[in-house]
Amino acid sequence: MFFICLVDCDVALNLHRHNYNTMKNFLTELFGNIVQQYWIEVTTANPTCVYYFGPFSNYKEAKLAEPGFIEDLESENAQGIKAEVKRCQPEELTMPN
Repeated sequence: MFFICLVDCDVALNLHRHNYNTMKNFLTELFGNIVQQYWIEVTTANPTCVYYFGPFSNYKEAKLAEPGFIEDLESENAQGIKAEVKRCQPEELTMPN
């Protein structure tokens, strides 16, 4: 009798987890564009490319990290570097133009 209860409880717990994950995925898709995280968008003229660094939980955190990414690109001889903190969800992290 005890074994049956454990099996039934385990099945119920797995169903609960499945329902929770299903609801979480649904809400993420539904509100994903509203609750976007912060990313640093860095564009370079040479090579012509767009890079995304992140995600960051807030603007200040992203702004504090921005100089490090710019320094890395400068050390690779990238030219015409521009950076901007944005709320977005990039589909790709590096996009050559």
